[in-house]
Amino acid sequence: MDPALHPAPLSGNEMTWDATIHAAVQAYLGAQYGRAESLLLAALETAKVFGPSNPRLSASLRTLGVVYEAMGRYAEAERLFRQALDILEQAKVQESLEGAAALANLGGICFVLGHYREAEQMAETALVLYDRMHGEHEVNYAKALDVYADVAMLRGLYSLARRSIERSAAVRQKTVGQTHLAMAQSHSRAGELLILEGHLAQAEPCLADALTIRQRGCHSEHPLIAQSLNAFGRLRRLQRRAHEAVSLHREALRLQATSLDPKHPERATTLELLAKTLVAIGEPGEAEPLVEEALGILEERLGGDHLRVADTLFTFAEARARQARWAEARTHCRRALSITTRMLGTRHPSIAGHLDEYSAILRGADQVLAEAIASATGSPG
Repeated sequence: MDPALHPAPLSGNEMTWDATIHAAVQAYLGAQYGRAESLLLAALETAKVFGPSNPRLSASLRTLGVVYEAMGRYAEAERLFRQALDILEQAKVQESLEGAAALANLGGICFVLGHYREAEQMAETALVLYDRMHGEHEVNYAKALDVYADVAMLRGLYSLARRSIERSAAVRQKTVGQTHLAMAQSHSRAGELLILEGHLAQAEPCLADALTIRQRGCHSEHPLIAQSLNAFGRLRRLQRRAHEAVSLHREALRLQATSLDPKHPERATTLELLAKTLVAIGEPGEAEPLVEEALGILEERLGGDHLRVADTLFTFAEARARQARWAEARTHCRRALSITTRMLGTRHPSIAGHLDEYSAILRGADQVLAEAIASATGSPG
């Protein structure tokens, strides 16, 4: 979590606010999201006493937004981050460390929601503001760098992403230390980048470092551990060790069942990864209900034009193709390609990869449709 600003408590309401925020952060770190929400709603009421120019009000809104983001309530999180910024602007204190932190949080949720250009703009503005105010050692400075790295990876700008990830890791080492939970985010991103570049063996120690930090800092069924298990499962599948990947994704799904809403987008990600891996080991029938459930969750929570929906549609297409259900495979594949090109542009490096990967599906569908038409009309094949 990117902790909110904690002004030094003095007396009365200030002490109450500080104690409540601290308890809420501890509940959040323990994945007790309902308790964290209740505490933060109380802290928000206390913060209103101080007036809009006091950073406690925007900090309360931001921290509640971070909890909602962890709960998968992305639209509510976005609303709170924007509200925090609005309050700071109205009080004419938006050019502050608290303002930079709010921009970083907003950039993060914009990326999650698929608003990539706005995410990049928010991250850039936050970094400029932090640099102007000598805030390079603030925790949310690393958050802004993370968002910038995520956008760069999405665009295939891997050198730029690497620089941002390295800077983010350096900030966290100075602000919270090597073993803090936040460091796992830096290790995980470094591993993700290496996987995108095809350096699978080099990615493994990064993912292992992230998992170790989370296992030491969280209880055994924390959803952050599930994130690391999913990352390892993806790596194992790419290493053609799909049976190991199945076990990792199943365990991640079990962990998420203890702390996440059944319709949480992170659970949908696990369902899709498990389905993709089941297809890889020749079990498309078992994969089908999983990917169908994942698709329903993501369409409901993120909208039909999100890149995560496209990824799930590609997996659905592959499952259908393995069952020789070519027409359905073609439909899913075409929709996925439409979303991807609309969101990333036709020249994005991933487009060629998707076309190569699924050209066999499209060719197979064309052949089956041609044969069906010929049979129906009595024409020679």
